Amino acid sequence: AAPAANPPAVGETEQRDASVALAARFSTAAHEAVGSDKVVRDPAAWRQAIVYLTAASRLDPGEPRYPRLRSDALSQLGDADGSAKALEEYLELVKNDDVARLRLIEYYAARMQTTDGRLKYIVSLLDKPSVSNEVKSRCATWAAVLLGERSRQQQVDMLARAIQLDPVNLYARRLEYELLTSGGAGPEERLTSLFAQLRCDPGQVRVLATIGRELEAVGLHHMSLEWTASAINLSSRSKESVGFDVLVEYAVQLYLDGRAQAADETIAGVLEADSLNLDAWYLRLTLRKAAGLQVAFEQDQDRAKRVFAARAGAIARKVLADPAPSQPGGTGTAAATGPSSRPIDFSSGFSADGAGGATAGGPVNPAAAANEEAPTSQRLKDAIARLNRPDAPADLRADFVSAVADLAWFELYFERSEAAAKTWVDAMAELVPATDGRLLRFRGWLDLVAGRRAEAIKTLWPLHDRDPFAGLGVVAAVGGPVAPPPAASQPAATNPAATTAGTTRPAAARPPTSTELAQSLLDNNPSGLVAAMLMADLKERKLVAKPVPVAEAMKKVVDAFPTDLMRVVDQPERFYSLNGERTKVPYRLGEPVLATVSLTNLSKYDLPIGQDGVIKSDLWFDARLSLGADRPFPMAAHDKIAGPLVLKAKSTTNQIVRVDQGELAAALRERPAGSINLYMTVMTNPFIRPDFRVVAGPGGVRRQFVDPLIRGGMPVAQEPDRKRLREGLDGLPSQKMWTVDVLTALVEQARGADAEPNVQHHAADFTELVARTRKDRVPEVGAWATYAALELAPPEDPSRVPLADALAASPTWEGRLLAVRAARGLDPASRSRIASALAGDANDLVKTAAAAEAELASRGPATKPAGPATGSASPPLASPGPALPSGPALPGGPTLPSGTGGTAVPLPGGPGSK
Repeated sequence: AAPAANPPAVGETEQRDASVALAARFSTAAHEAVGSDKVVRDPAAWRQAIVYLTAASRLDPGEPRYPRLRSDALSQLGDADGSAKALEEYLELVKNDDVARLRLIEYYAARMQTTDGRLKYIVSLLDKPSVSNEVKSRCATWAAVLLGERSRQQQVDMLARAIQLDPVNLYARRLEYELLTSGGAGPEERLTSLFAQLRCDPGQVRVLATIGRELEAVGLHHMSLEWTASAINLSSRSKESVGFDVLVEYAVQLYLDGRAQAADETIAGVLEADSLNLDAWYLRLTLRKAAGLQVAFEQDQDRAKRVFAARAGAIARKVLADPAPSQPGGTGTAAATGPSSRPIDFSSGFSADGAGGATAGGPVNPAAAANEEAPTSQRLKDAIARLNRPDAPADLRADFVSAVADLAWFELYFERSEAAAKTWVDAMAELVPATDGRLLRFRGWLDLVAGRRAEAIKTLWPLHDRDPFAGLGVVAAVGGPVAPPPAASQPAATNPAATTAGTTRPAAARPPTSTELAQSLLDNNPSGLVAAMLMADLKERKLVAKPVPVAEAMKKVVDAFPTDLMRVVDQPERFYSLNGERTKVPYRLGEPVLATVSLTNLSKYDLPIGQDGVIKSDLWFDARLSLGADRPFPMAAHDKIAGPLVLKAKSTTNQIVRVDQGELAAALRERPAGSINLYMTVMTNPFIRPDFRVVAGPGGVRRQFVDPLIRGGMPVAQEPDRKRLREGLDGLPSQKMWTVDVLTALVEQARGADAEPNVQHHAADFTELVARTRKDRVPEVGAWATYAALELAPPEDPSRVPLADALAASPTWEGRLLAVRAARGLDPASRSRIASALAGDANDLVKTAAAAEAELASRGPATKPAGPATGSASPPLASPGPALPSGPALPGGPTLPSGTGGTAVPLPGGPGSK
């Protein structure tokens, strides 16, 4: 026979085609490397995934998905330098992705050692034409934060520039609010700033609640109800929750708006959920008293008293059990200002122990409350003695004083019991200065309760214009014009002839009447729990608080807000459309299933995109596979929106996503002879409910793809079909690799329970075709066929190890890298041997992947990928990187972060914020 001719050399076109095809398979290997429950959080698995993605980029440098995913994987390992380098590669291919550009800018700035250098770099970007206004605005916000360390005016000017560049930059708006509040801005300016934040994202629960609080503070009760109710309703459907403090405020607003029954129902719900809430008990008793429900009032009074007593008892127990914080060689002074060693678990609650303001007191832990009682006389003395020591913890002392003061006030205000209150007033007198305003008020009320009206007026009058309950005591003590004590017995500033409700009167002016004093109390305290208590006490006088002067201006601020934008929370389809479309028909077996996701702004409003935007960063995919019976794949894939930071009015953004992740990828390899219809659903603003179902949260849209994604089939029932399949081994390298994938899937099906007879009949021929392709003249094709042959061999087949060894001895780095991937399916000894040998490979990618495989092998047997349908975490390698940085930290600012479902979080300006 004539000698065989040398095979033709691999041409440039063939080589390029082979590289692109193998790159896609290495990308799939990256997903699989971190796709099992066992290794999803293993750093070695992530290092291996990074190698596969790097290999994909080297083979197909024009595909932007690979560096984007590599940046994500490097971030998982905390490799900021590597992640930034991958982002640079990505931005060379996709130049208009503001999300990626901003992440890269943040990285560059973080590398700079000095504030001057960082500031100079960030400011330099503001004049670059290639940088979008939205990115410039974020940079200006960061610059404003840095300038705060130097000049407030420069900070304000830079912040104004940030807002001018992008009016819906929430981080700039939050800094604006911080500067306004820290600078003593009035309620109109604060409200305007809050609405500017809401314009960036109407779904901010805590901003809505704060707007309600601002409106309530100026007596706009009905208007405040609408915004507070919006916050409460929205919190039940979002990650951001409201605390009981907001619910109590809402009940107060209802009462002040004349809806006492609704207020009582609301506060009953709070107490059912949190029976130790002091705010709720104060309001509940106030409502009972105002309604004249004496029996119900007395029953609730007994329950509330146990709560107050339990709190005092728990703190007393803590005081007596807490060891002295000063140690040998230490100083008592330092300990007295530091935190106690074992803090009591208190919730923030109203405490009337001051001038009607909120303090840091609260009820005790519910588990301990049932067995707690008010401290006995001896324990009270012991606790006071302990707290009066120089080394007593300051915070514990403050808690105990607050609890004692609350008990004293409870006995005076609700029970009107001089004897019961005197114990706590006397105890407080041993812990606070004699000039303490709370103590003076309590002493005045002791006289009031005992009927010593003149003494009560004498004590309470100096406090009446700054302590509303002292003023209330004066009103209760007199029935006509006030008869103040002689001017010589008190400072001139507190002479009723000179001071009434904070206004200066001529010395000859007549003293105010009790009605005038009562009116002044209502006018000066138009909101909050104090206002509710005053209104209940002064109910019979039929007085109404006068409008606060700034209220009219506040109304105009509310009216100027485009309220139709609020509908984006519940009717997002009116504002933007979300669509998913297939990129080809059909998709071939084994190739990545890519889809185009588009967002179109239908409205006249610019819609921010990001973790704090109207449209959140995450895209969530569900799938349904039509293969005989429908098979659902919930949470099948996940990605993050790439591109713009703001979806401009009437604009569209598109991106390519890979949707065959996890178990769905494996399912798409089934029944290769037939076609499979894949029905995908894409979702924005995914929200995980308590039952672990993922639904579209506020502002989110869930939309099924326009058409099904079709995975094409390769029928083999007839000889022409089989001939056409074999001809694939004569095509371009990508066609050859695809043919190998189909042959492999057919053989796997032939071994399954649902095998078709004609497929089983030809399984041996298909296996032989894969084996023959191992000798293909294109090295990438031969290596891939060898890997497929190994995958086809049963676990007990002795040929598996020689096949892996053949890959490990490949002259190409691609073949040896496939050997690392193949090693995971071998017996432990062979797996470790091959991985250890290749860990010394000359190629950097093979060396790194093999070292990671050796490390994984030492942890135990490999596991198959477990996709999201099995309950694993969200699919790895499905996002373009970690979430966009949440903007610059605003030191001391009113942070409005997303809360955790069911967790109460304090709102800016709320109880305890003083």
